[in-house]
Amino acid sequence: MIKFENVKKYYSSVKALDDISFIIPNGEIVGLVGANGAGKTTTIKLMMKHISSDAGRILVDGQDITKVRDYKRQIAYVPDEPVCYDFMSVEEHFKFIQSMYSNGQYSMDELIKRFDMEPHMQKLPLALSKGNKQKLMMCNVLLRDFDYLIADEPFTGLDPKQIHTLKQIFMELRNAGKTIVLSTHLLDTIELFCDRYIMLEKGKLIAYGTKKEIFDIFGYDANMSIEEAYIKITGCSREKVRSNEDGDIN
Repeated sequence: MIKFENVKKYYSSVKALDDISFIIPNGEIVGLVGANGAGKTTTIKLMMKHISSDAGRILVDGQDITKVRDYKRQIAYVPDEPVCYDFMSVEEHFKFIQSMYSNGQYSMDELIKRFDMEPHMQKLPLALSKGNKQKLMMCNVLLRDFDYLIADEPFTGLDPKQIHTLKQIFMELRNAGKTIVLSTHLLDTIELFCDRYIMLEKGKLIAYGTKKEIFDIFGYDANMSIEEAYIKITGCSREKVRSNEDGDIN
């Protein structure tokens, strides 16, 4: 379980995260949702220990994240822009990852088949489309073992078939007890399999919980989509921010 307790993060005078608290339970798929500049990237960087908070605590299974041993082994990350070794072929990437880490949930042969990578095995990353680079990154992660997977815009560049494949894999990982955090703008894509949502707006946590919990709090009809709810919630949030600036509400 990953827990944020009253976490604050500043970049000079800018509040990137303003006193946010939430829990990511083990064995769930959690959607991290927000517009550009909402605080998603900062939240991910904190979870990855790439930066430190200015206030509050981040706990992993009850222990301060700064004191968790072997944390890099427990967590895997898929960035929004693929990062590859330009001098290594796709096949060499796979074999390199296998030599570095213990075996993950999937074998190399299974991932090559499921992501249709066989025609690309001898190619260098520069010869791959953005979608195939994204698949390469995902396969590299899935070849290793982890407890937590953080994926930033993982569906970028994928065609409908590969989006379906990736969704199936995320659900398989959840069923295997893995915890997955998905940062994405594609709410219609994640709605059917996300267990809960973290919604950020201008560094503030504006909604958190399962779809039912969020809808109950805001009084929304159960037939509304999570995308429609997000638009309404952020619209309300902006109105409140403007009212605060005008001195209309406390």
